[in-house]
Amino acid sequence: MMRIKNNTKVKLISLFSAIALWIYVIAIVDPEDTKLIENIPVTVSNMEEVSDKDLVIYPKDDLLSSINVSGKLSNVKNINKDDIKVYGEIDNPIEGKNEVYLRANMSDRVSHEFTQNTIIVNLEKKITKELKVYINISSKDKENIESIKPKKDYIEVSGPRTQMNKVKKIIGKIDSLKEESSKHFIKKVRLIPIDSDGKEVKGIEISDNYINVDIKLLSEKKVPIKVSFGENEIVNYKISQEEVSIKGKEELLKNIQYIETEKVSSDELKDKKNIDVKLVLPNGVKSDEEKVKLSFEK
Repeated sequence: MMRIKNNTKVKLISLFSAIALWIYVIAIVDPEDTKLIENIPVTVSNMEEVSDKDLVIYPKDDLLSSINVSGKLSNVKNINKDDIKVYGEIDNPIEGKNEVYLRANMSDRVSHEFTQNTIIVNLEKKITKELKVYINISSKDKENIESIKPKKDYIEVSGPRTQMNKVKKIIGKIDSLKEESSKHFIKKVRLIPIDSDGKEVKGIEISDNYINVDIKLLSEKKVPIKVSFGENEIVNYKISQEEVSIKGKEELLKNIQYIETEKVSSDELKDKKNIDVKLVLPNGVKSDEEKVKLSFEK
């Protein structure tokens, strides 16, 4: 029993000695340490001068740097990239590649050294122009539209020369009008710069990212169908439907009281018993139905 107690005592003494030694090393000796901190954002401090020369950074990749931080372990261990501010100035900005010399603001308790003292930034001329706005809408929805007009016919766009050269037009895409209950309404549409293949061009600034579009749908009403026989022809017949739904401008539809069929030969109807007859729609009037069926009745 005495031996077990002695062993426990020795172990406790060893543990406390190790802790004391560690505290001594950390608190008293505090050794030197070096730590690599990566992916620190870089701020270009004279961007106003760059903009005044109508230049922009392109490609606009994240500007990042890496720093080796050295000092006492107690000062180094808790430093991260959020504690470091890296900046640089583009001296005499010109179109093309520019060298940026890096500086850092951080604790004066540590020293630092960049893994690279400079980064290369590419500048391009900023191009600004006005482009016509086109509204894209499905062909099916287009058939039901009386008028569609964006609040602005032209919009100002700008961006680096490389990207602006790709832009062919500005479109506002309307996916569907199914949910619209009114015949006349305003729809807010996002504007997109596209290239010759219809793909969105990135990195372009638009003065108005959204635009209001005034849309007026065609009016719709049902009218009777009038079968047109030859002069003095009288025949008993049955028609597949008595009315047809027509679409058109409101002022045009209000004067239409019925829709006629093409001329029907009573002899042909008597001979064939059943025939399909086309509807004659006035100019500017549409219908989803183009024909009706006539059946001869004795």
